[in-house]
Amino acid sequence: MKKVLFLGHSGLSGGAEYCLDTFLRFLDSERIMPWCFFATDGPLAEAAKKRGILSQVITFSWWMLYTPSLWEWKNRLKIPFRILWLMYFLRREKIELVYTNTPCLFEGALAAWLTGIPHVYHIHEVLRDENMRPRWFSLNFLMKFVCRRSSRIIFVSEAAKEVACALLPESWKGEFQKKSRVVWNASRFSSRDWEGMNRENSRQRWEIPSDKIVILWIGRFSRRKNPKMFLEAITKMRHKSQVMCLFVGDGPLIGEVQEIIKNENLSEICRILPFQEDIRSLIVTGDLAVLTSTEESFGLVLVEAGIYGIPLVATRVEGPSYIIKDGVTGFLVDVNDAETFAEKLDWMIEFPSARQEMGEKTRQRILTLFDPVKNASEIMNILDEIHS
Repeated sequence: MKKVLFLGHSGLSGGAEYCLDTFLRFLDSERIMPWCFFATDGPLAEAAKKRGILSQVITFSWWMLYTPSLWEWKNRLKIPFRILWLMYFLRREKIELVYTNTPCLFEGALAAWLTGIPHVYHIHEVLRDENMRPRWFSLNFLMKFVCRRSSRIIFVSEAAKEVACALLPESWKGEFQKKSRVVWNASRFSSRDWEGMNRENSRQRWEIPSDKIVILWIGRFSRRKNPKMFLEAITKMRHKSQVMCLFVGDGPLIGEVQEIIKNENLSEICRILPFQEDIRSLIVTGDLAVLTSTEESFGLVLVEAGIYGIPLVATRVEGPSYIIKDGVTGFLVDVNDAETFAEKLDWMIEFPSARQEMGEKTRQRILTLFDPVKNASEIMNILDEIHS
C-alpha cells in the first residue's frame, strides 16, 4: 500500500475540487492510503473526513488565481515555515508520494523535491494568459517549475496538455512528453447513484410545470462561463414560450443576469436557483443541458447531465469538443454564436424523438468514457508507475 499525500487548493465546491473528491471516493483503499491537506475548509474537506481519510486544513498560498488582500500578503510570509513543516511531516509519516491537484499550489511540490519524494501535478486548467491571472510569475516559468518538479503530470484533456506544452522551450518538450498523461475527468455519480431519482417528484419540488421543456445551465456566473450568451440565445429562440430555463449557481455576474432577465421580459421562462451541492434533483428535471463557456478544460456539468440521458448543447471549446459527439449526442456551437445556439435549441424542441435518441446515445458515451470507477483506476495506475 502506497502512502499518498493529496493537496487541494480548496475544500469548497468546484470543478477541480469535485474531481479530487470523486477520485478519493472511488480509489482502491488496498493500494493507496490517502492523507489530505486542503488550503481552505469546506464541504469537500468535510466529506474526506467522513470517509475516514486523515485530513486537515493548511492555508497554502496560491501563486495563481489568488484574491489580492492584506491577508494574502501576510500568508506569504509563512511559506518557508510551512515548507519546513511539510518536509517534517513527509518524513515523519513516511509519505511515498505527494499529489497536488492544481498548479495554483507550489509548496507541496517544493517540500517533496527537498525531501526526495516523487510528486504529481494534476492540471485541470487551460494555462492561457487570460485564464490564469493574477499570478506571481510568467506562465512559461510556472510550467517549467511544474515540469521539473513532477514525476508525472496529469491533464484532463489533450487540448489542455497541448497548451501547457507550448509554454515550454523545445529542449524541455521531450521530458514533458515522457511525464505527461491524459485522464479525462469523470462524473461524480455512477449509474447506480441515479437509482430512486424521480423526475416528476423533482419537478414538483422545484415547482416546474409539467408541460415545459427544461433547459439547464449549471455553473458559476462568471465571464468565462458566459451566462449572458445563453440569455442572448434565449431571446432569439422561436420556441422560447415552451421552455423553462434554469440557471443554477452563483458568482459575480448574477446581478447582471438578473437585470437582463428583467429587461428582456424573460422572468416567465428563466429562473435562477442557488448552487446545489447535490445537483441530481435538478438534473432529473431537465430535457436539455447547455454550457456556454469561452474556455473549458473539461465540462463536468455536461458529463453529469449526460449520464442521466440528457442531450447537450455547448460551445466548441476544449473539453466539450471531446465530451460531445457533434450531431450525435448533442451539438457544438462556436463561442458567442448566440444565433446558432438558438437554432440548435429550437431543433431539439421541434424533434422530441430525435432529442430522446440523442439523450440515450449521450448516456452510453458518458458511461463508456467518463465512468468514475474507471477514472480512479487510470489515475491509480499512473501513481503505480512512480517508484519512491
